[in-house]
Amino acid sequence: VVEVGTPDGYFKAEPLEVTIDKENNEIELLNVGPDVNISKVDSDNTTLIAGAKLQIREADGSVVESWTSTNEAYKLQTVLNTGKVYYLHEVKAPNGYVTGEDVEVMITKPLQKEYNFKMSNERLNVQVIKVDEDGINLPGAQLSLIEVNNGVETVLDSWSSDEKAHVLSFDVLKNLDIENEHYIRETQAPIGYTKLTQDYAIEILNTTELQSFNISNNPDTYEIGINKMAPDRTLLPGAQLQLKDGDTVLYEWESTTNIKKFSTTPDESSSKLKYGKTYTLHEVKAPAGYIISNDREIRIGDNEVKYLNKNIKGNLNSLLVPLITILLMIPISFCAIGPIGVYLSDKLVDVILISESVSV
Repeated sequence: VVEVGTPDGYFKAEPLEVTIDKENNEIELLNVGPDVNISKVDSDNTTLIAGAKLQIREADGSVVESWTSTNEAYKLQTVLNTGKVYYLHEVKAPNGYVTGEDVEVMITKPLQKEYNFKMSNERLNVQVIKVDEDGINLPGAQLSLIEVNNGVETVLDSWSSDEKAHVLSFDVLKNLDIENEHYIRETQAPIGYTKLTQDYAIEILNTTELQSFNISNNPDTYEIGINKMAPDRTLLPGAQLQLKDGDTVLYEWESTTNIKKFSTTPDESSSKLKYGKTYTLHEVKAPAGYIISNDREIRIGDNEVKYLNKNIKGNLNSLLVPLITILLMIPISFCAIGPIGVYLSDKLVDVILISESVSV
């Protein structure tokens, strides 16, 4: 028996020699089509990836065959017509990947033993940046990425913020399903900042573009009290003082018998002081009978106040060397006895300047 006409997409069956008798009256010719192999690969175009939901579709969207990719190439079970355009379509990408674009599939003539088609996927690119109120990277926050699926929370990643963006590794992304809900949770705020009271919702999109999420914190309010004192530790009026940010004068005042206070949060009538920044306390003019002190650099941050104890400016012919001492109370979240034996109050930096009178 010889096959004269062959169905479309199939190889011609081999001739079959048969003997017809009363018990052997059925003849079967076997036609086979070519092997059509579909590979789902990473962006390197080599590594096979599992978990993609794929389909072969006709031009009108009709589904010819569906399957889920594995770590091996998939062999189509359906014989495709020759010369007809089909499309390899991805219904859902594996976790951590962006959905691939449709790939054209066509079986050409003359028929080959094997046809191979590939669809590649790009990986998601996601980063989280912890910033202050000015958009500057803020280290020291303890953060977690939370995925919620049908009310069930899963912690996908946890890290401490630093001066760089936190890029989600592929080990994290391959467990992330973009169809679920995602949140950034702060378990500890940076020193000097208020912890977020609510999770920050983020929407991770099906795109190859970099997705960057900025999570900001508001600074705590800290108070700075500046005391100008005489040697007997009484408040000393008459000093012309400035609080400066570099060369910029933020505050200028004359000392009185009251403590001068400033806040790290802005108000309508004052400049803005910021936690963690260095400011300069400058004496423009000393009270009568006293010597102008050197500038003092004050930095509030990292649970300590750093200051520079410079020499005193004045008349070197004076009989006594003037002394100006600065005592700095550090901001903490509870009251305690500090390392220099000074009682520390909550979120208060107390700057005390003691001036010796001029001796002649």
